[in-house]
Amino acid sequence: KWEFKKAIEHSNNETNTRDYLIEPFFGALGYSAIDDYVHEYSLRYEGSVKSVDMAITLSGKNPEILVECKKANINLTKRHYNQLSSYYEKHKESKIGILTNGIIYRFYSRSLENPTVLNVNPFFEFNLNNFNFTDLEKLSLFYRTEINIKNIIEEAEDFYFLENFESALFKTLNNKSKPFRKLIHENMGGGRMGDKISEKIYNHINYYAYEQAVEKIRLSEAQSKGKGIITTLEEKRCF
Repeated sequence: KWEFKKAIEHSNNETNTRDYLIEPFFGALGYSAIDDYVHEYSLRYEGSVKSVDMAITLSGKNPEILVECKKANINLTKRHYNQLSSYYEKHKESKIGILTNGIIYRFYSRSLENPTVLNVNPFFEFNLNNFNFTDLEKLSLFYRTEINIKNIIEEAEDFYFLENFESALFKTLNNKSKPFRKLIHENMGGGRMGDKISEKIYNHINYYAYEQAVEKIRLSEAQSKGKGIITTLEEKRCF
């Protein structure tokens, strides 16, 4: 712990952060500066050259992971993400991007909608100052002797799909649109939905109604799977 604090103190620029914090981090994961990664990797295209702080090669000749290093303890921003993401338009071999300040490590994969850039949100974030066993389990996927880029990409895509699904579900349930109200009315067994009925349904769409609906879904799923004793929402409230 003392050595970690001293390393942070010495990481007063990007180069020192890479040397004192980031290289030891990858070293602990089994990566070697001789065999697995290079510093200041040059991306050449359209008459210009961009320098990537670290490039990790797992197999073949081309790097599959690009790492953007920032000074220790600075906040990682959208501008830093944009810098990392810009490498992926031309370097098609890279699958994973890592943005780090030596303490926080953000892992990205390519966007599902536009594979020439990275997803805006990381699919995994590891903080050396605050992590748990689950974080260590996820980090272990990147251990040099165990890493499987294809499997990691699949897990990342599942994460992003679920994230998009939850966002879309929230938008669907939260906007109280007329088509949504009409669907509810149809499931109530109603026919034509007039303005009065539409307004009543609108007024009944709230957190409490959703809570009751989720409770019914939970009970229905539990019963269909034969999970035995079920604690209802009312029982929880009484408790």
